[in-house]
Amino acid sequence: MAQLAETYACVPSTERGRGILISGDSKSNSILYCNGRSVIIRYLDRPLEVQVYGEHAYPATVARYSPNGEWIASADVSGTVRIWGTRNEFVLKKEFRVLSGRIDDLQWSPDGQRIVASGDGKGKSLVRAFMWDSGTNVGDFDGHSRRVLSCAFKPTRPFRIVTCGEDFLVNFYEGPPFKFKLSHRDHSNFVNCVRFSPDGSKFISVGSDKKGIIYDAKTGDIIGELSSEDGHKGSIYAISWSPNSKQVLTVSADKSAKIWEISDDNIGKVKKTLPCPGSGGVDDMLVGCLWQNDHIVTVSLGGTIFLYSASDLDKAPLSLSGHMKNVSSLALLKNDPKVILSSSYDGLIVKWLQGIGYYGKLERKVISQIKCLALVEEEIVSSGFDNKVWRVSLQGDQCGNAECVDIGNQPKDLSLALLSPDLALVSIDTGVVLLSGSKVVSTIDLGFTVTASAIAPNGTEAIVGGQDGKLHVYSITGDTLNEEAVLEKHRGAITVIRYSPDVSMFASADANREAVVWDCASREVKLKNMLYHTARINCIAWSPDSSMVATGSLDTCIIIYEVDKPASSRITIKGAHLGGVYGLVFTDEHSLVSSGEDACIRLWTVTPQRISYSSVKELSNWQRIRREPFNSTKLQTNFARMKTKSHLPSHRPNRRRKANRDMAMEKLKDGDANTASELFQRAVSITPLMAHRLIQSLASIEITGAHKVFGSNSILRSENIEFVVAPYEADAQLAYLAGLEAEEGGVVAVISEDSDLLAYGCPAIVFKMDRYGNGEEIMLNKVFNADGHVPSFKNFDTELFTGMCVMAGCDFLPSVPGIGIAKAYNLVAKYRNLARALSVLKFEKGKIMPEDYDTAFKEALAVFQHARVYDIVSKQLKPLKPLPAELLHCQNEELDFLGPYPFRFLLFSVNISFVVRDLSPSLVIAIAEGNLDPCTMQAFDYFPQPGHDSANRLLRQEEPTESTEEGCFTTLSFLKTHRKRIRGDTPLDSVTNSLEERKPKEITQEVLHASEALALEKLAFPLREEVSKGNQDVSLGCPLNIPNNNPFKKWKQNEVQLNQTVPVDEQASEVTDIENSVTSCMTPVSQESVDSKPAKSVYPKNRRKSEKSLKQNRCNHVESKKSSILNFFSRV
Repeated sequence: MAQLAETYACVPSTERGRGILISGDSKSNSILYCNGRSVIIRYLDRPLEVQVYGEHAYPATVARYSPNGEWIASADVSGTVRIWGTRNEFVLKKEFRVLSGRIDDLQWSPDGQRIVASGDGKGKSLVRAFMWDSGTNVGDFDGHSRRVLSCAFKPTRPFRIVTCGEDFLVNFYEGPPFKFKLSHRDHSNFVNCVRFSPDGSKFISVGSDKKGIIYDAKTGDIIGELSSEDGHKGSIYAISWSPNSKQVLTVSADKSAKIWEISDDNIGKVKKTLPCPGSGGVDDMLVGCLWQNDHIVTVSLGGTIFLYSASDLDKAPLSLSGHMKNVSSLALLKNDPKVILSSSYDGLIVKWLQGIGYYGKLERKVISQIKCLALVEEEIVSSGFDNKVWRVSLQGDQCGNAECVDIGNQPKDLSLALLSPDLALVSIDTGVVLLSGSKVVSTIDLGFTVTASAIAPNGTEAIVGGQDGKLHVYSITGDTLNEEAVLEKHRGAITVIRYSPDVSMFASADANREAVVWDCASREVKLKNMLYHTARINCIAWSPDSSMVATGSLDTCIIIYEVDKPASSRITIKGAHLGGVYGLVFTDEHSLVSSGEDACIRLWTVTPQRISYSSVKELSNWQRIRREPFNSTKLQTNFARMKTKSHLPSHRPNRRRKANRDMAMEKLKDGDANTASELFQRAVSITPLMAHRLIQSLASIEITGAHKVFGSNSILRSENIEFVVAPYEADAQLAYLAGLEAEEGGVVAVISEDSDLLAYGCPAIVFKMDRYGNGEEIMLNKVFNADGHVPSFKNFDTELFTGMCVMAGCDFLPSVPGIGIAKAYNLVAKYRNLARALSVLKFEKGKIMPEDYDTAFKEALAVFQHARVYDIVSKQLKPLKPLPAELLHCQNEELDFLGPYPFRFLLFSVNISFVVRDLSPSLVIAIAEGNLDPCTMQAFDYFPQPGHDSANRLLRQEEPTESTEEGCFTTLSFLKTHRKRIRGDTPLDSVTNSLEERKPKEITQEVLHASEALALEKLAFPLREEVSKGNQDVSLGCPLNIPNNNPFKKWKQNEVQLNQTVPVDEQASEVTDIENSVTSCMTPVSQESVDSKPAKSVYPKNRRKSEKSLKQNRCNHVESKKSSILNFFSRV
């Protein structure tokens, strides 16, 4: 995966002769400014933390925070105002077309309900005030005849609005609704800016006539002015008040900023002059300013931002600079890879230092536009649009002498031979030009239109790409090129070619969004199908170890490929740069720098995939390829079902799996094997048998076709692969493991697709992990501690958080129609009380809410908080969290919704029925260690050896026969059921009555422990059976049906014989439907019992039909619930 580490922001867009109006938020200590279509949010105390909003369709002009800091209103040259949230991924609130032309300024009312905007337009539509949520006009603004450059809203009541513009007027309006009151024409030139004082007592206007005039904020009358003594010598472009309303800051074209003290008689006198720290050129004229908290911010015409301390004005300012135009090229200093050089087409070259940011500008003696930039041995080589190639030496932080050569055509691409730095290859429209230093060696006409080129580091080979998509490989001899091969793979014009650092490969890309990696020796394709961009590929970069290649495209995305893995295992960075990515360079094996049309530079931390797995067979290799922080691997399975899940439709997974299988067969017929493989994987149902075989497969070694069996624990421990079979819910067990410390056997993170893990309180979850380890991590502590984001959980506790998840819909309780995660969050966040939130929900949705929703909600909430799990330390069952007082007084059977405690089963045979008892701790351990089937409660036995008596083999018969053999165990069957399930179509009384005749008069203690004894004997002597070649070996408690797609079927074909054929679509729901079955296990005394048929279920077959409507109603909801919840939490 790739994470954004640092952003080197662009600077504000400026225009000579006009000021820029920047704004900020004192709470977050951030400022807003615009560049192109981007609105930049920059934090003054954290310069490397930058956020960019890029949803405007036209260049943005101004942006302002709302008074509460939750919203930002930004405007553009088309007259459109967009209102969007500062958090929550910049969600758009409203968009209005306010003016017919450019908007130059806008302001919020102090109550945050109204916005006034001013600018250019047709007729009288130069100023407009409107309601922020509806766009309704709140006044008429007459009085201006030309472009209105600035407007301001009085921060206290009664509300007033003041405007100024190119007609030299300052107009004053009262309202709301606002109406014209008076106008002042005391300025003799453009009035550039007007601002109210924070206390609302006065406002001031400044203009290109070098004057500043002070007015009364309530009446609009002139009450004073800025003194001309020691005043500005040029146009004043902007003004900003100090927080205490006693001082003002102004900036001017005279390259200075001044702080004025406003006296009681409303006369402004200069207190401090702040000269621009620049060289004194035109770019040092100051055009914008802001006074925020203790920061004084000024902006120069060149875009440089200067930060002063208001409490220490003598301290040198901090300079923040960067690019204003598209950054087209990136390069690294050879002796210090942490230093990055970037160039934009306007000829500016900027130095950046990782971890610091802006590190200075390289001032060239001759400034020319730059299209391509290369750096080698302290020398910069560049080409532009003037048919010249420049070589400039680096002398420390500055540029030295420059030499240029005119090649007669506009250069398209530039490539240097790194081992022979004097040798350069420049591509032109008709061919290439070979340069040696500042001399032209030869100009070669290749006979086709050249679009890109590259020269090998040793200067002996060149690759030239053409408009026709072909790659021509040439050998270089002296001043000539000899064609060696023509490579045809691309379907569009070649845009870029780059050699790998070890020169064993090269990569090429075209305008038809495809990239290809080639082997230099064989000239064969090494990595293909790199077709994941949606537009032209502009740049390519190799990692220093040649293991990764990155591509940047016009589609704003960066894609990183690992050469030794398929292209499908790519790492994609979406929306890396607004307008497209134009520059890429690796600084080391894990750091990638990018640049683009948005004039920003971004540093990404690239993490190669940690775990590679594609099939069950590769699980044994996890330990070999495992890296930190995953210090061990734990396999987690669960098959026992809790009472609270009994409402879930059992045929929904079966329907989905069957649909996936049908689609997979269609894709397979169409020849789409990749898609078919993914669909087949979705059609697989995991059974206890398959999980057990997985455990055994890791503990067995195949020798000459036979399996030599070893103790599974020893093998698994040697491989450091640990496993736990959850007694009930795997999610609860995983959450428990994730909460343990490493020395207690805890795990670092859980890999899952089930969002219910969040409700269980799992500390760290990795969602959407692909086969190469890419995924999205959600850490619960960051969710609760995230500040300044929407949704915010700062005021949530774990109970409110879990209640929100349950209300949104979970595995134990379907959500109320119309209630999703967002609605549930709003209810809980508003009332911060689950009972109150449920009361409001019942009031709003009373007609469609089930009557017992409150009870079901409390049970589901208790499950997520107190579900029973297996304690790997004490090896006992325990609640996930300690039970509260109200649950401690409940009987065990009343808490069965948490998972029967410790396991409650219904014993059933011909002579015994409905005897409920607790399972011993020994069997609890056996289940957790994977030796006992959690559904049938019988021991697994799959590796028989000859020479043992077959008395322990599971046999089935219709009628029981009492055994007379000494030491023989009487086997009883277990029926896994719950009272809620019996409340279905078959009443409990009717079932009981139907078996009353067979109910024994007395149940002995020996009979009660018989099945437990047999299961324990199976564990103690797992290999005591002899299976002859024709015998049918079946699993304990149920027929051994191995699906056709079971990967273990062929491994055990000699040991296991299928006793019947089951359709694939029925097998697909084996896990879901297994608890609907009832199996009778009788005492095995003869071989005839092996061939007997299993007892039929006491439950009617039409029971599932009664659940059909519920299944259909919830199917689509459950499908979309997880993705919507993950998207919701990804905003935090």
